[in-house]
Amino acid sequence: MNKRHGLHSVFAAIAIQLTVGIAYLWSVFQKGVANSIFGGKNAAAALTFSLVLAKLAIGSVIGGKLAAKYTTRVVVFVGGIILSAGFFLASFASADVPWLLWATYGVMGGIGMGFTYSTTIACAQKWYPHKKGFVTGIIVSAIGIGGVVFTPIVENLIVFFGGTGVGEPKTFMVLSSVFLVVCSSGSIFMVNPPEGYVAGNIFTNPAAAKEVNSYTTAQMLKHRSFIWQPQRCCSPVWVGL
Repeated sequence: MNKRHGLHSVFAAIAIQLTVGIAYLWSVFQKGVANSIFGGKNAAAALTFSLVLAKLAIGSVIGGKLAAKYTTRVVVFVGGIILSAGFFLASFASADVPWLLWATYGVMGGIGMGFTYSTTIACAQKWYPHKKGFVTGIIVSAIGIGGVVFTPIVENLIVFFGGTGVGEPKTFMVLSSVFLVVCSSGSIFMVNPPEGYVAGNIFTNPAAAKEVNSYTTAQMLKHRSFIWQPQRCCSPVWVGL
C-alpha cells in the first residue's frame, strides 16, 4: 500500500460525491411530483426533501460508527445500495401511495447519502492528515458541482420520459442505476491507510512508528545507531543515522 491508494480514495470520493449530489436536485422534481402524486400540494411534496436532510444527519452518524467497526469500503457500498434502492422504489410512488415517496426518496435516500457522505470524507482525511481542510473542501465542493452538472441532464431525462408530472418515475429508475454503479465501483477504492500512517509516511508496524516518535535525548545518545562523526570546519558533533 502506498500514496497512490490515497489518491485513488480521494478521486473515488469525489466521483461518489458528484453523483450523490443528484439527490439534492429536488427542485427539479418538485413541481411534477406535487401535481402527479400530492394533488398539487407543494408542502407535502417538499416534505420529501426535508426528510432527506434529516436522515442525512442520522445516516452520517450511523455510517461513521459502522466504518469504525467494519471498513469504509463496506459502508460506502451499503450506502450506495440503500440510496439506489430508495430511488428505484420511489419510481413506484403514486397518488394512491404518496407516502412511498417519503419513505424511499426521503428516508432511504437520506440514510444512503449519509453513509457515503461522512465515510468518504473521513477516509480521504486519514490519507492526508496534514491537508484535511484542503481535501475536505475538494470533496464537499463536488456535491455542488454535481448539482450544476446534473441539473440539465435530469431535466432532459424528465422531458425524454414524457415531461413534467410524467417523466419523474422513469428518471428515478435511471438515477438509481447511476448510484448503484458509481457507489459500488467507487467503494472498491475507499481503503483506509494502515495503522500508524502519519502525514505521507506508512509504518507497517505501529510499534515502530511509536518508537520513532518516542525517543528522549538520553535514549537517543545511548542508541546503537547514534555515532560520532567529526566535521571538517566545525567542532565534532553527534549525529544519528
